[in-house]
Amino acid sequence: MKILYKWIILAGLLLAAFISYGYGFSQGAVIFVVLGGTLELTFWFGVFGKTQRNDKFEDIEYDFGLKGDEDKELYFLLNEACHAYYHAKGTWVSEDKDSYAKALLKYLIKYPELESRLILSKERVIKMITFRALEFK
Repeated sequence: MKILYKWIILAGLLLAAFISYGYGFSQGAVIFVVLGGTLELTFWFGVFGKTQRNDKFEDIEYDFGLKGDEDKELYFLLNEACHAYYHAKGTWVSEDKDSYAKALLKYLIKYPELESRLILSKERVIKMITFRALEFK
């Protein structure tokens, strides 16, 4: 649902930019041309901007389609794995990866569709523990 809202907002920005350009060029109002340019730049940064990645400082609210407490538990597990990986400066020991993968395995067994969603994640740590969990499956 968040993606739908993002694209609705981006479409609104682009529409506002076109309207501002049109009015600015037809009336010779430079301020509206500048406003249109600003809105258009905001649109393009929204489309091709930096993707959200989990660093070691802030939690990211992942949405993989689970509901209720299981969603919160998976959210906590994934953020904890990312924090552990980045605190280890990208060189965590195999036992750490295994413990997170085994905890993730119960979700993969219960929700088979979750496997592809996790693999398509842009977060490297989530992909690593997903593939490790699939090795245990």
